Amino acid sequence: MLNKKNKIGVVSIVDACLENVEAVSNILTSHAYQVHVIKTGVNAMEWIMENTPDLILLSTTLPDMDAYEVCTHLKGNKKTSRLPVIFLSSQNTAQSSEKQRGFAAGGDDFISKPFQTEELLVRVKNHIELAHFRSVQQWNSKGIGNRRNCFLEMFNQFPLGVALFDPATGRINQFNPMFAKITGRSFKEMDKTSWKGLVHGDDLQGFLNYISSLNSGEISSFSMENRILRIDGSAVSICVTVAAVTVIDNSPPQYLAVVEDITECKRIESAIRKKQFLFSEMGRIAKIGGWEIDCKTNELSWTDEVAIIHDLDPTRPITLEHGLSYYTPDSRPIIDKALKEAMALGQSYDLVLEKISAKGERKWIRTIGLPIKEGGRVVKLIGIFQDISERKKAEEENTKLQAQLAHSEKLASIGVLVAGVAHEINNPLTIIQGFNSIIKEILINDNGEKQKENIFSLLKKQDIAVDRISNIVNGLRKYTTIDSNKLELIEINKTLKETMSICEAIYKQSDISIELFLPPSPLHIYGNNGKLQQVVMNILHNAKDAIEEKGVYGKIKVEAFRHDDKCIIKIQDNGIGISDETINKLFDPFYTTKKIGKGTGLGLAISQSIIVSFGGKINFESKKNLGTVCLIEIPLTDDQETICNIEIEDAFERITGKVLIVEDEEENREILKYYLVSFGLEVVDCKDGIEALEQIQKRDFDYILTDLKMPKMSGYQLIKEIEKYHLTRAKIIVVSGNIQSDFSAEKESQESLCLYDYIKKPFNKKNVYNVLKPGLRSETCF
Repeated sequence: MLNKKNKIGVVSIVDACLENVEAVSNILTSHAYQVHVIKTGVNAMEWIMENTPDLILLSTTLPDMDAYEVCTHLKGNKKTSRLPVIFLSSQNTAQSSEKQRGFAAGGDDFISKPFQTEELLVRVKNHIELAHFRSVQQWNSKGIGNRRNCFLEMFNQFPLGVALFDPATGRINQFNPMFAKITGRSFKEMDKTSWKGLVHGDDLQGFLNYISSLNSGEISSFSMENRILRIDGSAVSICVTVAAVTVIDNSPPQYLAVVEDITECKRIESAIRKKQFLFSEMGRIAKIGGWEIDCKTNELSWTDEVAIIHDLDPTRPITLEHGLSYYTPDSRPIIDKALKEAMALGQSYDLVLEKISAKGERKWIRTIGLPIKEGGRVVKLIGIFQDISERKKAEEENTKLQAQLAHSEKLASIGVLVAGVAHEINNPLTIIQGFNSIIKEILINDNGEKQKENIFSLLKKQDIAVDRISNIVNGLRKYTTIDSNKLELIEINKTLKETMSICEAIYKQSDISIELFLPPSPLHIYGNNGKLQQVVMNILHNAKDAIEEKGVYGKIKVEAFRHDDKCIIKIQDNGIGISDETINKLFDPFYTTKKIGKGTGLGLAISQSIIVSFGGKINFESKKNLGTVCLIEIPLTDDQETICNIEIEDAFERITGKVLIVEDEEENREILKYYLVSFGLEVVDCKDGIEALEQIQKRDFDYILTDLKMPKMSGYQLIKEIEKYHLTRAKIIVVSGNIQSDFSAEKESQESLCLYDYIKKPFNKKNVYNVLKPGLRSETCF
């Protein structure tokens, strides 16, 4: 049996959805109702028959049987026929067809999920009071006790507004003081008043529709919200519940209306809805929502915005595993670990991870989890979930723009060097051209061994001149390469030497000498070679400008050394110096003291960001008219690359086999053919890929040396044809000045080609021999 002591009513909740049951149960128990939960229709009918609660909240969706059949069964039984039944609809707004079925089954009211607290409490209270009032009326009609007096006393003292009115005319025949107070009328003003004169015009038709259904017998009672107009013209929001009653035996039936003023409730509800709307809009605009996990049951609930981020229906329930399944394979272990530590150890988390939505869209999200403890144990996790895909995209675009900006700044510095580069290349070219002329004359007037010595001497000088050109061109090529953000092992001495090879001779033309001091032992850091060169070039360029502005013989000193666990690069000049005001603004983007057209104001800002990305820092010290010192500090690493330098003596060992040369430049073909024949190889040469294919189909080759850029059929196309049709097992060697850029210009996809090796132009005999000698190289994919 039920214990109703200190309780204002017993409510039976028939619903299998734990989330709904908890929400309704918490509301009712916090307002002194006793709640009994039943999960199935069969159990509900058995329990209600035995215990007769004051009211039944019946979900329209039950796991074992039709909810409307449960209602019909209860209303058909004499013991439970007068128990009020309120259907809990799963729709945001109960459909008219659903309401018709409910009222036809004998249901008294409908409440839609999700529930408004005040609406739920008012309707439950009204239906319980109405049922109690009707039981008193029934008791009165049976003639038990002082019937009329008892009924009137109950009627007048009822805590809610109560009125009896005529079913046909709507005229109010009897009402209690609370009803008059709610309607804002005196007893005299209520005389001959009908419902049509009370109900607000906008709500009247809905009220009359229910009265019509009540008159036709379609429903036995109804409950609704509408507004009543007072004498002063103000509107009062009410919840009215209407049912047919017979006050005295054999008297015509009347309609009993129980009314509660819910104006304040509606005001609070409106304020709550407004806040909920603002919160929802904020979440929609910011793409942010909330979630909660019950640690005991592992049940997950989330707000509509979180469901929308997942491209899921917000009205559908979600399980924890289902929600986690949308994380990418890389992100799933991270969130699993974070949740485990949050539940077990009470650790909060803040993560940026990647998900694939239900529609297959990749999204970056930020998820924050906070453990909630009770009695020292974590009972649930709450948190936020935000779609930050647009922010990540903006960050990636910003990174690309910064890289493009840095490269533009690098190219701008190259522009300053162009004139000097041209001059420096022209000098050794003049040497080569002049010595070629001298060699021709010597060969024409051949006077024996002495002249051979002169020729060798001149050729050696030509080699030196070629090396000068090669060093400048290679240095510029490396410097102008678009840098990736990848950090790798760098040998500082090598990087500084390469940088000096570009600048040293060119700066001499401006009467500026550069001295380089390097430690005997190599210094290794993790960084980016191209970006470090860019920083050093930028500082050298600024030093050059400062010296030229001062108008003196310039001297720049560059040195690298170890200081504790740091590599220090010190660049010192004897230029005009930097003022105290300027030195504090050096790293501000777009700040420059140079004339328009001579500087962008980005060089040092970019240089600082590069050094910081290496884990280092950059600073300047300066005295006006005395010069400036730049100090670059980067962490050293103990890691060292294994560098294998294989020395090949000039007396080359014999190599046997057949070689096919594919090269459109006749002079290059002749040089390669001369080298290869001297090694002992049999050589066939072609000027393009089409001729090469014909030769490959005629005979077998051990090696194929091919250029990439050729007319008719390029080297890349030739290699693809060979691989496609398995035309030869020969080792393919590419001969190119810059294999990476040549390949990127040719390739139409991300496919790689498996090559034996490549020879970089310009090359000498030793370069070619090192590639061909067995055992020195392994296959490489480009």
